[in-house]
Amino acid sequence: MEPRYKLVCFDVNVVLTQSHTIVDLADYVDKRKEVENYIRQHTTGQMNLSNALMEACKLLEGISKSEVEEYSWSLPLTKGINSMTKSLVDNGVALAMITTGFITTMNIINQRVDNAFKYIICNELVFDERGKATGGVRFSVMENESKADRLRELTRKEGLHLHQSAAVGDSAGDINMLDAAGLGIAFNPNKVLVDYATKNNMVVIKEMDLRKIVPYVLGHK
Repeated sequence: MEPRYKLVCFDVNVVLTQSHTIVDLADYVDKRKEVENYIRQHTTGQMNLSNALMEACKLLEGISKSEVEEYSWSLPLTKGINSMTKSLVDNGVALAMITTGFITTMNIINQRVDNAFKYIICNELVFDERGKATGGVRFSVMENESKADRLRELTRKEGLHLHQSAAVGDSAGDINMLDAAGLGIAFNPNKVLVDYATKNNMVVIKEMDLRKIVPYVLGHK
C-alpha cells in the first residue's frame, strides 16, 4: 500500500536527538548557559533565528572540528530512530533533515542511521585552517520561514504536492514548516507548540519515541 505521505521533513534538535546539539557543543568552551539562553529565546519565539544563531556561534569560537565530530558520534539519539527510519524508507518515504544545527553533526547522525536521510539542509559552523571554529556561521536555514521554504523546495524536487508531505518539529521555530506540510506532527513539543498544534488540529506526540510517528505517515491512523 502506498504511504499517505511520501516526504517527511524533520527538525533535528530535541526531535531526532535527545538534547539540543548546539547547546551541548557549548560545553566544550564552557558557554552552555549563555548559548542555551539564546536558543531558548528563539524556540519560544522571543528572538529571531538568525540573531540567536549568530550570537550562539560567536560563543562557540575555539571549539575544534574534532571535538564536534567526537560529540556527534556519541550524542544520544531519540528512542526508536532506527526502527522509524527503516520503516519509512522501506515503504518508499523520502526523509529530510531541515535544521539550524551544523553539517558536521548532521552528516554523522545520518551515518549512524544507515544514511536513511536523502536530504540534509542545515547550517555550517565555520572553521579556520587549524580546524578551530572562528565564531562564524554559513546559513542555509536562517529564519523560521526558511524551514517551510525548504520543505516546499524538496516537495517539488520529489515531484509531489504539499499535501503529500509531512513535517515533524518540537518548537515555535518549526510552526511555519508544520503549517506548510500536509501533515504537521508536534513531537516532544514545548508549550508554545503544544498550544498552537492543539488549536490547529495537528498531531501531538509527547512520548519520546519516534516509532509513534510511523502510523500517521503511512496512513494507518
